[in-house]
Amino acid sequence: MPKVQVSSGLTFHYQRVGEGPDLVLIHGLTSNLASWHLRVVPLLRDHFRILTYDLRGHGYSDVPPTGYTTGDMAQDLKDILDAFEIERPYLVGHSFGADTSLYFSLQYPERVQKVIAAEAGLAALIQLHARAMGGLGLLVESAGAFRSAGPR
Repeated sequence: MPKVQVSSGLTFHYQRVGEGPDLVLIHGLTSNLASWHLRVVPLLRDHFRILTYDLRGHGYSDVPPTGYTTGDMAQDLKDILDAFEIERPYLVGHSFGADTSLYFSLQYPERVQKVIAAEAGLAALIQLHARAMGGLGLLVESAGAFRSAGPR
């Protein structure tokens, strides 16, 4: 099980496969690097040199008591890229991994080729979603009350 220790002292479990331009796949909360290896990595390994890693607190990476913001995760990503001497990878993130990718690209735009963000928790959209769910919540609540009343 390969691990890399970065400048912060944390150790991260990782996998690196393939040939070509650098591509980093970043998983979401409660997941780990294995989530990419069933389908995505086999499809891309002939076209990219792929790095997957377990975020801090996930999989086989270190579990520090603090440091779980997108800023912390983006710094971890920078440290990992530095450890592997990866200059400008393509970043693909899912869920919290997407948030991490986007935050990293804002902090270090010169270090990113492109970002693909799948199911990111964009702050601008969360408020719209909450408003929409507020209206939908009333509909669901009404439907639940109707269903629990049952046939008469």
